[in-house]
Amino acid sequence: MADRHGERGEARQLRHNEAEGLPVSAWHSVPLDRVLEHLNTHSLAGLTEAEASSRLLRFGPNELAEAPPKTLLMRLAEQLGDFLVLILIAASVISAAVGEIVDSLVIIGIVVLNAFLGIVQESKAEKSLERLKNLSAPKATVIRDGRSRSVPASSLVPGDLVLLSAGDKVPADLRLLEAKTLKVDEAPLTGESFPVEKDAEAVLAPDASLGERSNSVFMGTAVVYGRGRGVVVRTGMKTAMGEIAEALSAAKREKTPLQRDLAGLGKALGVAFILVSAAVFVLGLLRGMAVVDIFLTSVSLAVAAIPEGLPAVVTIVLAIGVGKMVERHAIIRRLSAVETLGSTTVICSDKTGTITQNQMTAVAVLPGVWGDTVRVTGSGYEPSGEFLRSTDEGSVPVSPLGDPCLRLLLRACVLNNDASLLEGESGRWDVVGDPTEGALLVLGRKAGLDRERLLEDYPRAAEIPFDSERKRMTTIHRTPKPHRVDGAADDWIEEGYVAFVKGAPESLYGLIKWHLGPGGELLPFDENARRSVHEKGLKMAREALRVMAFAYRHLDYLPSKVTPETVESDLTFI
Repeated sequence: MADRHGERGEARQLRHNEAEGLPVSAWHSVPLDRVLEHLNTHSLAGLTEAEASSRLLRFGPNELAEAPPKTLLMRLAEQLGDFLVLILIAASVISAAVGEIVDSLVIIGIVVLNAFLGIVQESKAEKSLERLKNLSAPKATVIRDGRSRSVPASSLVPGDLVLLSAGDKVPADLRLLEAKTLKVDEAPLTGESFPVEKDAEAVLAPDASLGERSNSVFMGTAVVYGRGRGVVVRTGMKTAMGEIAEALSAAKREKTPLQRDLAGLGKALGVAFILVSAAVFVLGLLRGMAVVDIFLTSVSLAVAAIPEGLPAVVTIVLAIGVGKMVERHAIIRRLSAVETLGSTTVICSDKTGTITQNQMTAVAVLPGVWGDTVRVTGSGYEPSGEFLRSTDEGSVPVSPLGDPCLRLLLRACVLNNDASLLEGESGRWDVVGDPTEGALLVLGRKAGLDRERLLEDYPRAAEIPFDSERKRMTTIHRTPKPHRVDGAADDWIEEGYVAFVKGAPESLYGLIKWHLGPGGELLPFDENARRSVHEKGLKMAREALRVMAFAYRHLDYLPSKVTPETVESDLTFI
């Protein structure tokens, strides 16, 4: 009875979803096959480009709504809304009314200059921010027409398949189809301080809270471990982050302490001027002065007492501060922000990288323990270059697939890899994924190894994702029979499975038991072999190269539970 009630509830939910149209809210409570059916997408090939374009027109860009741009009149009203400025305007009107035209024009000129400086600075800052926003627009790795590609996150639509890996920002709300030890930092949404482990197979109750939805990931959160694949179910303002943004948009902006102080000063001066002028007017009447004369005297006194230069002086001082910040390449949107910076006593920053092209290039390879280092030419992601071995006569080109150990090393670089190498329409090559893995793909392509073709011969059966504590990553592949790939035989890889391990050298040394000899034979990885590899690795490090080590292990069968303990031992150094 409970199951039948559950099925009827699910059917009602789906009918409600269909009536309302995409996107919907209770995807975490729907089985995966029904999710894909309702979104009309394929679990492996994703959407077609034509369908994605059609849905983009229907649902709009995957962006959080922004306030409409301010018109010139709105900007002017903001600049003139200060109480002290209003007093200046009133003083200008009164001065003109009593015939003090010059004073009136001076005051109006100061008000206009003050407003002009504020509007110009805000406009310049917003243009700079817009250019910066376009440069830093987030990207997402999607599968469309069966191929992975990098697209702007704003172009995602419900039904898109998105690939996630450690370090990625989740670009939309996704219902997970696959989660390989996937952990996500959801602190921006739930306040949970520890990464949340995800389970793609879970089907939850419709009323499960945001923090309990282990089969979903949400826009704005960050993948900190593992990898996953999910289907977009909500975009833009329909996402959980969009709901928060909508609530925040209703919040009122508070004034800065300087703005509050100036407003308070303006009110205090205004009240004081009015009281003093009124007292002068009354005293004049008591002394028998003419009403017109005493009125003009009172007004002149009030106008003279108003510090019409104060707003201009404050604006100019803040503008000078903005100018100094611009010299340091900082973008200041509003003049009042300089006050905040001026009040700052401690700035805490976290620098985890450098500003570069974010491209890595593999330039040196050491095949085996006793082999010579092979230099690789070429730079960037262009898959063209030579493999050169140094001799007494100079650098000699070598055939990378002719050396058994080098051939296996290059295949390990390509197979133990989650990146994709793409050629753009302009002929420019780019990498989707981690730049280091991209460099390894390029290295393999320079030797003639194509990842897609190689995976057909060595399909991935399991994996252990990179872990910052283990400092290594393992992929397990089913081996072909006969063992012949790209015209070269790998006789030492037996039928069954092969695990390729890559990582920091120091994380692998303790796990390695064997190494490959010149002809592919297995030799003990003894102290001499370890010392040789360690010294050559140190030499590379002294040349400012980032050093990685590769090893492999033959498996007769795939372990029922793939863990570091069951796979990453008795390795053979490559």
